[in-house]
Amino acid sequence: MEALQQYTADKIAAWQVLIATCKLTPRLQKQIQSTINTYHQTANQPNLDVIECGKSLLALRDLIEDHWKQIYGDSSNTACLFGHIVLFRIFLQYKLLEDYAGTPYVVNKNIVCLGRCKGELEDRKRAARELSTQVDHLDNVYQQRVVLVLDELMIDRAHVESKMHAALARDGQPGSDIQILIDHCDWANLATVLRKDQLLTTELFSKGDHTERKIQRGISRIQRKYFRELISSSEFVTSTFANNLAIRSVKHGTTESASNHLTLAPPPYSDIHQGDEAFSWLRRAMRKLPRRIPRKCDKDIYPTDSGLSSFKNPQWDCQ
Repeated sequence: MEALQQYTADKIAAWQVLIATCKLTPRLQKQIQSTINTYHQTANQPNLDVIECGKSLLALRDLIEDHWKQIYGDSSNTACLFGHIVLFRIFLQYKLLEDYAGTPYVVNKNIVCLGRCKGELEDRKRAARELSTQVDHLDNVYQQRVVLVLDELMIDRAHVESKMHAALARDGQPGSDIQILIDHCDWANLATVLRKDQLLTTELFSKGDHTERKIQRGISRIQRKYFRELISSSEFVTSTFANNLAIRSVKHGTTESASNHLTLAPPPYSDIHQGDEAFSWLRRAMRKLPRRIPRKCDKDIYPTDSGLSSFKNPQWDCQ
């Protein structure tokens, strides 16, 4: 029993060093922390079957070792993984800012290229040329540069892929993914996207971060405007404003599901501008106030493409 306790204490200490000093993916860090918790609980339990308990602990250790080798076993693959983690975090953070704060965003061409890997044949041929590979190898490229990356980030892959698909439809040009749902009164999909983007924002930003608060305010404003009640993506009651908009849309024949119109660039940010009209009187009044020297304050902080020159034409050799 003492030997088992000593073993668990040594492994816990070693894993805590890794958490404190190494750049870990969210998924690997969660796995290590969960195993540490299990080791702690095991070491403090009396009257254990040492042999069976030891086997279980070794099995958990082996899972970490296998995961570690997958992430760090090859330097090229590790660079590819962490490079694309940065790439996707920036894509998603900027996309949320575009949809909920009206900041136009031209999507990085590498994200658009990866979207082509799952597109029509002509898209796939173009992706193969841009990635200097063969069409038959695109599924493997997508697995390494999209699926593995999003799994390690522990975010909703289907939700991110829908954003990639919309970006591909616009060839990476600015456009609101939210506005097109509103224009077609697609309240079910709007409810789903709002809920998923709310969760995505908490996963991408530190709680209380200025940009996180800005995005959450944008999500809340759209939710209040179009839903009287939004419990979940499948349980909601639309607002009077949304119901009136749907009636007008029926008259003009524009209520077809927005998913059928992704190839069209949506009107940019018209809803965001409409949402600010209620405060236009305040802005006009404030313009008449005497100007003063602004006090120093924090600026919005979020990643920019200016520091991503190495991502423009990545040369990572992902196996």
